[in-house]
Amino acid sequence: MGKHPWRRYLQYGCICGVCAVIPILIWNMNQSGGIRPITSAITPTNEVQLVEPTEVNSGSLLQPGDEIRMRTRGAYFSQQLSKRTQIEALKVQYYGKEGEAFQVESVGNEMLSVQSDDRGTLWIPTWYTTEASSQVERSDPSYVTLHPQTNLSLSPESTLKWPLAGRGDQRICIAKWNDWYGVIVSPTLWHNEYDIFRPVLLWVHEKDILDKQLVQKRLFDPDSNITTDVVRNITEMMLTEGKSQTFVRNLLGEPHYIETSDNLEQTGVPMQLGVTWRYERSDANFTVTFSAEGQLKRMNWILPTKGKSWSNLSSGNDYYFTYDFLTTPLPSTLDWTHVWRNQGDLNFTYLIGANKEVLLIKGDDGGFSGMHNDSSIYAMNRHTGEKLWQLDAGFGWITAKLDHSGENVTVFSDYDPGMKEYVTRIQHIRLSDGNVLWQYNPSLGDGGIEMTATRDSILVYDRQGPEDTTRKLIVLDSETGKVKWEKKLNDNDQMLNDGQQDQYVLIQQDQQLQALDSDTGSIVWKREVSDQIVTNPEGDPYYAGGERIDPFVPRSSKRWVLLGDQWLLIDMISGKHLAAYTAKLGERFEVIDERYLLVQRSADHEQFNGDGVETIFYDTKNNKALWTIKGLASKGVIEGIRMYLVVNGVPTSVDTESGKVIWQMDTTSGAGDYLAEFTVSSYVVTDQYLLLPYGTDLLLLGKNDGKVIGRIQNIRTGYAELREQETRNGTMNRIGNEVYVGTANGGFTRFNIDRLFNVDKNR
Repeated sequence: MGKHPWRRYLQYGCICGVCAVIPILIWNMNQSGGIRPITSAITPTNEVQLVEPTEVNSGSLLQPGDEIRMRTRGAYFSQQLSKRTQIEALKVQYYGKEGEAFQVESVGNEMLSVQSDDRGTLWIPTWYTTEASSQVERSDPSYVTLHPQTNLSLSPESTLKWPLAGRGDQRICIAKWNDWYGVIVSPTLWHNEYDIFRPVLLWVHEKDILDKQLVQKRLFDPDSNITTDVVRNITEMMLTEGKSQTFVRNLLGEPHYIETSDNLEQTGVPMQLGVTWRYERSDANFTVTFSAEGQLKRMNWILPTKGKSWSNLSSGNDYYFTYDFLTTPLPSTLDWTHVWRNQGDLNFTYLIGANKEVLLIKGDDGGFSGMHNDSSIYAMNRHTGEKLWQLDAGFGWITAKLDHSGENVTVFSDYDPGMKEYVTRIQHIRLSDGNVLWQYNPSLGDGGIEMTATRDSILVYDRQGPEDTTRKLIVLDSETGKVKWEKKLNDNDQMLNDGQQDQYVLIQQDQQLQALDSDTGSIVWKREVSDQIVTNPEGDPYYAGGERIDPFVPRSSKRWVLLGDQWLLIDMISGKHLAAYTAKLGERFEVIDERYLLVQRSADHEQFNGDGVETIFYDTKNNKALWTIKGLASKGVIEGIRMYLVVNGVPTSVDTESGKVIWQMDTTSGAGDYLAEFTVSSYVVTDQYLLLPYGTDLLLLGKNDGKVIGRIQNIRTGYAELREQETRNGTMNRIGNEVYVGTANGGFTRFNIDRLFNVDKNR
């Protein structure tokens, strides 16, 4: 993720009658972070008279430079077709829409070519630009049995045709024009790594049809015997953007499940939600998504594969008509009845704090590469899910820290989207009602400001910047907002405080760590080492290691800190170090608890997503490695003699003492299929089950065997780039009988564990 090729496109224009070629760069970022070319038909700047071929398949009247227009939906081919063309090997990716206009580049046998700035050379059957083609009638799908001597024609009355012999005598018919019928021809190889190739419509004459029977209309009805591949081809040809729910229901049948859709808008504009209909088979899952007005906006096929998984593949420029190919089991949907569900107004929701009555949530639109257009902090009633108040920060920074009582929160923001101005504010807010108890407007340097907290103080300081930047720390009383004291910071000073669990102000400078009294600024204790400095892996923005922070669990005063070349577990109250681990190049670790570490080691010291990675389970009490497992192991949770983790993205259980694998989730992955991007959150462990956000689903796994029991209905999970710690800490959390789940479509849901037992029982 985060790496995309540059692509150069040409836009054509005419200046004073002379054609000029202007190189431009066109990027379009889709919601998943990928970069796609912006789709546009070529629109000549000079006036061109529309030429209409008068004969059914004649292009004789067309000349290069003429403008033509698509009269009905049809395939765009990458090459001119001939009788020698292998029609099962066609690699069609683009389909034209009615009304799309082009300028003719060349004219061939019943075909013409056009040049598209983002799609290259396209060959279009001339018939699809004639008035005659606008009379095509789309029909309910039917099986047609054809005479063995039948020819498949490019268009009605075409001389460009291919013999049916050896291609099977039964086809699916979905269109009619006079006494000609349009039948689906699918390529033999329709998926090749990143590419999806689409079926095409060829034509047969009525006299060649021996039998015609209507396909069972409801393709996904439980008693349907239509193969998934046939259903897939029909949906490719018949489901287009804008189709109504009635049309889709008549074709597919009643949805098996109805869920809240993804956000149908891009970031930077208000969220628009619709509904997603889900259909499930043993060998495929299929979803269609409608806008609030009931128009088809997206569809997604989820299919099993072997070797390598693929996500969000699309054909041509239909970016929201996608395919996922999974090397993990296809999950069936489970109805775990929620206690409540709150719908937010930004894509991603993370739990960042809580008390007995109120939950504190961070909202983020999930913009590309860690950026956002909109962000927020809001509170909701823990028992009902009712939103109590919200603070919007637009595209600015926003940080929140609960005080030691858990009744108030201090929020830092540097932009006011209502005023559309940069306004730096620190507000101390009562959690229960949003009442602002005090406000402070800091004035520091120009390099940006950050905020953190101790048990009784708020720390405001300049971010690290260029070496000549003047930096300052201001310490406020958390109850009154009054300044206690100030201190100049050196260029490389780092603030290590992370909230109300810290009693002192903690400042690290290279090999020295100081704890300062939060009331006076005097030094309480300090630790210093003389060892060489090792690069801290926490500087990697994609690294989600260290300690997992549970918003429901009070944090310990003990913390791992890198000083020199030693990771030290230090009691931040006394300053004593309780354990140590020597830092090494190419290593990073996750903290399981105060005793155990999962140390991830890369052979090339840089990449942690390849074959040269291993993970060591390390006992800091006895200073020894207990066992090693091949691959990147993370998300470890110990329960008794078992540890639950993910290895290269595959849920796994191991014996804590020996490292012996007890089970791994089934997968058909091959070498190089790295699934860690599916598992960016954390486990919730119950008596019988494991819950784990996996890709776009919240999975329920058998605790004893790792079998996928299913996915939880109406929970859409996901990954927002460079929100690694928010995702790990705040996507899913449990306290007692309560489970709280954040989503990728603005929902935040409470479940109760005791209702989970009925889910598996009622499958």
